Amino acid sequence: MSKRRGGAVSNQQSVLITGAGSGLGKALSQTFAAAGYLVFAGDILFQEDSSHPGIQQMELDVTSKESIQILLKQVSGQVDKLNLLINNAGVAYNFPLAETDPEQVFDMLNVNSMGSLRMVHHFLPLLLKA
Repeated sequence: MSKRRGGAVSNQQSVLITGAGSGLGKALSQTFAAAGYLVFAGDILFQEDSSHPGIQQMELDVTSKESIQILLKQVSGQVDKLNLLINNAGVAYNFPLAETDPEQVFDMLNVNSMGSLRMVHHFLPLLLKA
């Protein structure tokens, strides 16, 4: 059972989706909401038309431990378990190797690899309760 704001108890399943402000993450959020999930949609920036019933948009920077900790407090304040974590946040750079800036590669790895690791590390206790 999951607790919801105000102490009400629900069996509703929950999902946290990173990179949910646009593209695949936005589509996944809408699909899970339509299936009855409580959706926590995290991203740095949401498109203006991205609000949707059943989706809670939450600010998230997967490169920031502090941002993830704030999100964890927000999510754990509403549910006592998390059924799914979808690490969708990502960036891509498409340049020839000779023109690639190593800092851009570092930034890409920080979001794409380390961001997922940070999310799993922080949310694993909630996931294990599901």
